[in-house]
Amino acid sequence: MSLTHSVIDFNNSEIAFRNKSNAELRQAHLLFKVMNNAGLVKLGKHLVNIAFAVHFPVKGILRNTIYQHFVGGTSIADCSKTIQKLAVRNVGTILDFAVEGEERDELFDATCAEVIRTIEFARNNRHVPFSAFKITGVGRFDLLAKVSEKAQLSEEESKEYRRVYDRVESIFKRGYDLGVPILIDAEHTWIQPVLDDLVLEMMERYNKDVAIVQNTYQMYRHDAIHRLK
Repeated sequence: MSLTHSVIDFNNSEIAFRNKSNAELRQAHLLFKVMNNAGLVKLGKHLVNIAFAVHFPVKGILRNTIYQHFVGGTSIADCSKTIQKLAVRNVGTILDFAVEGEERDELFDATCAEVIRTIEFARNNRHVPFSAFKITGVGRFDLLAKVSEKAQLSEEESKEYRRVYDRVESIFKRGYDLGVPILIDAEHTWIQPVLDDLVLEMMERYNKDVAIVQNTYQMYRHDAIHRLK
């Protein structure tokens, strides 16, 4: 029996948008027109901050506009409807708990636990082929920048970085134990060195038989080919 593979025509936008209604496409078009206006974006951010400050119920508005277009849900369970909708079109889903910019260990620990839950969910759902996360979700940005610069760390910073390392290692170990591949999101170039080093170490540890640990390479960078080799 021979298998035939159809070639995707990326010039045919109907393939990408066939599951969207005309109303949804019009809403998306309007959203991007607004986002393309720097003045409106600046004003919108200012108004949202004021709305939150005075406890105006703005969350519903955001959820039904920007959030609805770019985010699958507020939780793993909340994403289920989107996962099933995409699965009908034979499209898999990546559960990416895209939290970053936090500063406290308890928040990093909570993010680590949630990422592990996405891995466990993917293990039992064939429509979620792998998981993904940002290392800045489990470690402080300024610390990662300092490590990337190979600057001298204080004793407390060394302990803090060890906690970051342990969180990352625990995530990949869970993926390895369950056979779920994990993709690392690329980040700002000035913290990428430590991320690449960390991911490479995890690749050597967990990619013995299957590519569990997967990295993102920003090919627009002049050193990308060298780093990939």
